[in-house]
Amino acid sequence: MPFIIIDAEGKPLCDDVGERIVLASHQEALRWVKSGEQVVPYLDRRRQRSLRHEEN
Repeated sequence: MPFIIIDAEGKPLCDDVGERIVLASHQEALRWVKSGEQVVPYLDRRRQRSLRHEEN
């Protein structure tokens, strides 16, 4: 399951282009997290919607 890091305001950390930084594992995410940030599971809602659309 992929993970992202969110800041104290609940905003996901992004790269220079503005894309969310998605990490492959919880352990990998823990290496990058700083004080005040949280590691949370990444649920790509766009992908989930497209998969549901394909099923219908």
